[in-house]
Amino acid sequence: MNLLRSLAPAFLLPTILTVGCKLNREQNDDGSHVKFLNEHSRRRIASADESAPIFRLKTYGGNTCTAFAVKNSQNKPILFTARHCMNYTATDWCTKVGEIKSADGKDIYRCKSILLDPKNTDFAALELDRPISVGGYELADFDLAAGRRLQMIGFPSDTYAQTLEGPVMTENCWLTNSARRPVSVATKITPHPVAVSHNCATYGGNSGGPMIIDNTNIVVGLPASFWRSPRIRQQEETADLYPTRDFIKLHSEFIASQNLGVSRADNQLSVKKDFLSRSKCTSTNKNILPLEMVPLYNSETDFTALKIRFEKQDWLIFRCKIDDSCEESSTNQVIRMKSNSEMQFTKSGITSELRCESF
Repeated sequence: MNLLRSLAPAFLLPTILTVGCKLNREQNDDGSHVKFLNEHSRRRIASADESAPIFRLKTYGGNTCTAFAVKNSQNKPILFTARHCMNYTATDWCTKVGEIKSADGKDIYRCKSILLDPKNTDFAALELDRPISVGGYELADFDLAAGRRLQMIGFPSDTYAQTLEGPVMTENCWLTNSARRPVSVATKITPHPVAVSHNCATYGGNSGGPMIIDNTNIVVGLPASFWRSPRIRQQEETADLYPTRDFIKLHSEFIASQNLGVSRADNQLSVKKDFLSRSKCTSTNKNILPLEMVPLYNSETDFTALKIRFEKQDWLIFRCKIDDSCEESSTNQVIRMKSNSEMQFTKSGITSELRCESF
């Protein structure tokens, strides 16, 4: 398959697609053909609620990018997207193309006006020609630590995603490196924008879509690129995002003038950061066997899974979410962390308290 064709519409510049861009064709259990950092970046059809603030933006070439509604106090139909989806000429795009559809493709809108098309960022803001009856996202004005769980929603153009109807939710991925660096190949953005790394499977068509904190409506950035990065251990596959916080710092007056929704603090700080070592746990419920618990780290500050072994049984892997719960999907067992020593264990709808000690 022709690589450029499989990634169309091109996200960022054509030069980015030729700088070490490589797709891992290993078959995953969800059929997505993508693997990042030895972890499956899972994808599914987005729910109706998740899809409501998501829109299809038509590019000059007739392909699809993603756009999303942003909350504002005046209830204006304001969408954000990526400038490169408009070939960095947003005003011309609005006049000559200007077509935007709802996530299901049933409602067709026109671009009424471009509200912001700054040369120093890939963010663009526009207003639709009529109201929309959906809520919107808030923009994050805070820094994220490596390990923060992410989701990404949009219209990826790979062959697997094209078999799905509606927007695709990419999840089970996270920020891999919080250090910012200039994206020097983004030559049409001056000065060069900065990006941070993540491991969400990213394709053309995801461009312009929101990257959000897991299970929230808080946007932390736009997809920026997909390439092999020497900054990640063993040069594993990674991708980049442009942080909303950097955009807000550059364009705070615009944010204020439009009364856009902004989240000033990461209110979902995790107790997992206090749970740092191997532990043994017991329950007052005699039906719950003592267990041994080992956190599996993907960064120095956070972990994404627990390896758990009940007494005289095999190890199980519990995948962790941002809400401090970890689930073993095949058996529907859930561990929820209340502190570094107190847990709740749920199986078959019955919840028991656990007390844990490090060893």
